[in-house]
Amino acid sequence: MKKFYSVLFALLVLIFPLVSCAGISGGGGGGQSSAQVEAQIDARIYGTPTDAFIWCAKNDNGVWKWETCGVKMTVSGTPAQYEWTIWNSATEVKGVAVTASKPVCTDANGSPTACTDAMMLAPTTTVGSGASTRTTASNSEYIICTSTCTVTPKVPVAGAQFCVRNAPGSATVITLAAIADVYYEKQDRSGWAAAANKTMTSGGVATDQICMVGYDATHYAILSATGTWTNTP
Repeated sequence: MKKFYSVLFALLVLIFPLVSCAGISGGGGGGQSSAQVEAQIDARIYGTPTDAFIWCAKNDNGVWKWETCGVKMTVSGTPAQYEWTIWNSATEVKGVAVTASKPVCTDANGSPTACTDAMMLAPTTTVGSGASTRTTASNSEYIICTSTCTVTPKVPVAGAQFCVRNAPGSATVITLAAIADVYYEKQDRSGWAAAANKTMTSGGVATDQICMVGYDATHYAILSATGTWTNTP
């Protein structure tokens, strides 16, 4: 029995290094560890990008091998760090520089380029017809009231803004509806309304107008106002 265990131990000593070192075989033959293969792929892709191949893992009779997929990827020009990458063809890529901190558009060929004529979208404009109620939906909106109207601004976010005014020939009361947990600024800029969830109303003259901007998630600050605007106590 002792002889049997001695033979078994000797076999394990011989076999174990072979098993542990076999790893993943390279496409060119010869046993390699997965780390070695990955390092080679990294070197091929990052070290010499002008001669990079797309690599595939292939099961060859139970043995996984790394090999090229038969597609050679070439690079046009000399790409630099932080450039955009576009495909010139099915197998060729190139880098395209775009001015930093600029919005990105595309040119006539579909390549990225810094926007030079970008325009802001026009704010949503609502003209009331008779007594009306308007709940703002976008982050930039104008409301023109032709008769008594109530405007419910959306829950504020920093930078969201709206303006509301009377239409030409109209002298009507405009009400900014109460919003749960939201404060309107006082017209004299002395602070916020005494409590949240309170209305703000105009005096009912033709020149009534107010523009407000989201100060944060619970406050609307006044940008400009004409007429008299009163916060509900």
